[in-house]
Amino acid sequence: MKRLGCFIVVPLSLMLLFAFAKPLSAEDVVVIEGAAVKPFEEALKGFEHNCGCNVKGVLALDMKDADPMAFIEKLKPDKVVAIGEEALKSVKNITNKQVIYMMVLNPTLYTAGKSNFTGISMIIPPAKQLRAIRSVFPNVDRLGVLYNPENSENIVRTARSVAASMGFEIITHEVHSPKDIPGALNAIKHKIEALWLIPDVTVAPPEMIELYELFSVHYNKPLFTFADKHLERGASLSVSISPVDIGKQAGEILKNSYANKSNLHDVTVAKVSLNPVVATKMVLVINEPFRKENTVFMDISQLKR
Repeated sequence: MKRLGCFIVVPLSLMLLFAFAKPLSAEDVVVIEGAAVKPFEEALKGFEHNCGCNVKGVLALDMKDADPMAFIEKLKPDKVVAIGEEALKSVKNITNKQVIYMMVLNPTLYTAGKSNFTGISMIIPPAKQLRAIRSVFPNVDRLGVLYNPENSENIVRTARSVAASMGFEIITHEVHSPKDIPGALNAIKHKIEALWLIPDVTVAPPEMIELYELFSVHYNKPLFTFADKHLERGASLSVSISPVDIGKQAGEILKNSYANKSNLHDVTVAKVSLNPVVATKMVLVINEPFRKENTVFMDISQLKR
């Protein structure tokens, strides 16, 4: 009996040891955040959930005397994760480690030609945005789009190429300055059924959102946008990123060794949110499940381009 007891105790001890030990295959990671703000914290939470790694340290650049390169040198991780544009900018000169980035609007400014950088785009492909819009509103067909060709020519070109297959007509108007927006809205107001606001810095500066809200209400044209914060200002629908899910996707990239490839991955999950009050006032036909749920997290990786 004593031998049996001894036989049992040893494996239990080993089990406890392995339960609290770092897995042999887990990589050491250091995370650099552009700032300790909610979206970045949510992305970090999602990353930690999925990465199967050992996060040795997190440095937010809004901390006093933050020195990301010294922080990385001190902790000597296997890989570096950058969350936000300032974070990516701060580690852009790293050449001897893989860098996984997320929550960066225009990463190619810092990663072009660098084989050790891999990340996730914040831009939901326009075709998938349109499919998300169609999944909510079956009877809205003519979409107005304002854009600056210097910023968004590719987005508009892609949208036009796929719109007809989904039953949409895209009516566009170029703007080269926010000052052009009132005239552009006036030019398309009788041609469109809804206004689709794309993430163009010329078209969508914060100070112009109220103008879009007033236009939407006055002409009864629903506003579809890329940020759920615009719902509070009167938008009918937002198709936006989910920081937690972007973080989870970045974790999968690290865990599955995609970080050994130079690649910009499309986001796989979109947060599709409806403003039911505005949609009802505008007498819009709404598909299921949005008659019951105001927000749906949609796996857009399964949607056709």
